Amino acid sequence: MLSILKEALFKGSQEEKEEAALALTNIIKLASVSVLTAKNNVIQIAGPLIRLVSDRWTWTVKVATLDALVELVQKVGAAAKAVFPQLQTSYIKALSEPNQTVRHRAKQGLVEMIPHTLRTDPVFNELHKGIKSCEDPAIR
Repeated sequence: MLSILKEALFKGSQEEKEEAALALTNIIKLASVSVLTAKNNVIQIAGPLIRLVSDRWTWTVKVATLDALVELVQKVGAAAKAVFPQLQTSYIKALSEPNQTVRHRAKQGLVEMIPHTLRTDPVFNELHKGIKSCEDPAIR
């Protein structure tokens, strides 16, 4: 099932990408932690989602993708530590998106990730740098 959803995330239309991300969110909710953390499943799930949220897609695709990533970190916690650097970058980048729902989901992602991070100062430094350089008051 993961192979089919990854194919949709990589090669599908905008609607297919959104639906695949929503399906992954539901699979993550239903799967046990042991299944999600076995055989690098966390990386296999998070990798395509991180790549998708970093690309230029509509806000609906980004929200669905961020929902899946937030759900994954909520479910497996520190077992997703291998992808935390990429998640941090993706979340912080999404905080500067014009759509408020995307920014909200990115904030949720950071809130879920930070308790499992040993060093939070890089996160806060990057946030501070982003706030200083952002000219849009709504985003700031």
